[in-house]
Amino acid sequence: MTAAVAAAGFTLSLTACSLGAKGSSFDWDETVHTASGTVVAVSVPPGTVIDNFPAPPLAVDDTLRVTVFEHKVVAQPIDAPLDAAAHWSYERAGDPAVSDVRVVELDGRKLVVAGWDDGGLVALEALTGKIVWHAEFEPQGEGVITGRFNASSVSGYYSGAGFTTAGSTLLVGWAWQLAGYDLATGRKLWQTEQAGCDRDANWNPMGAFVVVDAGCETSPDIHVKVLDARTGAITSELHPTSWPQTPGSTGPDSVAVHGCAADGSDCLLLEHHNSDGNDYKARFYAMNDSGKLVATGVGVDYRGYAHVQGGGEMLIVDQPSDKTRWKVTGETRETGYQFGAFNHRELRPEDKSIWVSSPSWYGGDRLLAKLDAKTGRVLSCADVPTGKTVTYLQSLDDTHLITATYVEDPQSSDHAYALYLPKKRSSC
Repeated sequence: MTAAVAAAGFTLSLTACSLGAKGSSFDWDETVHTASGTVVAVSVPPGTVIDNFPAPPLAVDDTLRVTVFEHKVVAQPIDAPLDAAAHWSYERAGDPAVSDVRVVELDGRKLVVAGWDDGGLVALEALTGKIVWHAEFEPQGEGVITGRFNASSVSGYYSGAGFTTAGSTLLVGWAWQLAGYDLATGRKLWQTEQAGCDRDANWNPMGAFVVVDAGCETSPDIHVKVLDARTGAITSELHPTSWPQTPGSTGPDSVAVHGCAADGSDCLLLEHHNSDGNDYKARFYAMNDSGKLVATGVGVDYRGYAHVQGGGEMLIVDQPSDKTRWKVTGETRETGYQFGAFNHRELRPEDKSIWVSSPSWYGGDRLLAKLDAKTGRVLSCADVPTGKTVTYLQSLDDTHLITATYVEDPQSSDHAYALYLPKKRSSC
């Protein structure tokens, strides 16, 4: 394949401060290659590794993919090689680094929203690359959204605390500060600061609200604030009773969210658990429509989620009941996990299937297996494309997979993420 896959209607435009915040001195010199909405399709046979990428690509419908390079966002036909001509691309003068990116849908319109390490925010039409809005995140004091380009987090598959959405609101945070922006216009709706704590604020969206761990590392007590994602106003607070310390405890209690969507949005449950010790204790809370955390198990429909466990077997555990939904086991001839379960996101109620990686499928070769999310039944399987045990496995869409093998410190030059169109094996 060659670079001749670019769409017609390709244009180049340069703008400076045309869409920036009113009265802003922020430099919006940028290079924008836009295209028509029509994507010239590229066809590859099943079993093809399309290319190796510097970060996990994101899908726009089933025709276009978005890839982040250190200083650039590029959209190409989904099955085109990485060196093919872009359908559209965007970069800024001065070489600020991309800190994160999301593909979002708002009122039937798909946008690519990117954050940069100088605090710049840009929304682009997903099919054309045309600029929709600019915005600026300006934390108090020194610092930016993220300190450096991190290939493993520049993706909607991670729920990193710096960049996510809650309904029609874009949430951007750094250290102890958090701001909300209107996804349609880029208008800043609010900005708040969690003062008095030594650690960075840990926050995650739950539906139309934001859960902020407002406790400090110097305090053993848990303090959770719930903010309205559109206004930043506090809708409720939670001060659960601390769990008793046990032998082996190494620190105070903590909180975590579970059952989040692939892009880190719409988390289903909040968990309050004790520190490392000889008896694990946890409470679970769901969010109601008025922005209040309600303990599960008291007649509240928390929608549920399933937690994936590995290590010689694949368990799907419904939380918070700890009930095993199903289990798949198999012999392994290699040291380590039978199933590469770490880096699998938790299943949500709407998920129909899950791909898992085995270094030795029932004592045989490495294999990727697609399992029914409700029953664990093997639906299909495919060869491992790289010949190495897969430790990162995500679905780009209904047909493509992204695979990688763990490296300690992934950099943008590694191109460690293989985009793979699996070919179904005749037998598993």
